[in-house]
Amino acid sequence: MRQDELGTLRDNLKRARKLLASSPRHLRPEREAEVERLALAVKRAESSVNRDKRERVEREALNAITKEERDKRQKGKKAYWLKNGMPFRLSLAMTTKNNDPNSR
Repeated sequence: MRQDELGTLRDNLKRARKLLASSPRHLRPEREAEVERLALAVKRAESSVNRDKRERVEREALNAITKEERDKRQKGKKAYWLKNGMPFRLSLAMTTKNNDPNSR
């Protein structure tokens, strides 16, 4: 849903910039303000989309590790819990592994 909203905001920003280029002098300040407002909204939406992606990757990495540990415990391994900083490190490792062009 946020992806759709981001696309709409980008289209509106593009349209507002085109209107700004051909606007009469008395409408220019209003249109400049509109372009600035839309640019900030696009940045905010991009941040939100990026945060959602990052959180999804972190959640998937943590779920994968949890499932792996559960399977190992069923096979007889002793219990193991992640330390405080480990979920973040694991999500970074999963992100780099997913973005590596050589791994495909």
